[in-house]
Amino acid sequence: MRVAIDQDSNGVVDNVIEAESVEAAQSMFPGASVFASDEVGPGWVSDGEGGWQAPPELPTTKDPVRIDTPLFLMRFTPQERIGIRQAAKTDLVIEDWFAIINDPRLAYIELGDPNLTAGMGYLVQQELMTEARAQEVLAP
Repeated sequence: MRVAIDQDSNGVVDNVIEAESVEAAQSMFPGASVFASDEVGPGWVSDGEGGWQAPPELPTTKDPVRIDTPLFLMRFTPQERIGIRQAAKTDLVIEDWFAIINDPRLAYIELGDPNLTAGMGYLVQQELMTEARAQEVLAP
């Protein structure tokens, strides 16, 4: 028999075991709320009225999308790269961001990196490219 166990009786199932009976499971987990269930599993939450709700699904994490640095830089048009280099001569934020992007030790660019997207946002803010164009450059 499949038995769900709420060890601290807080309305959240902590474990599910196979036992001969609910009584046998109760003897193994004194003080816990124990009940038979073929559906309820760890993380399920009591609705307070005898029903149970499944835990929310955890978001799946995707592997980061990486692109070789030279290929990333080639996503910019020549005019965009020249405009960024020109702006970097008078704007320290752009100079710093572009220096990091161009660092020869940087083998790849991670397209979802928050620093990259913030830098691209700054380029948009400085009117070096449109938001739509920035999204194109950052697209996987």
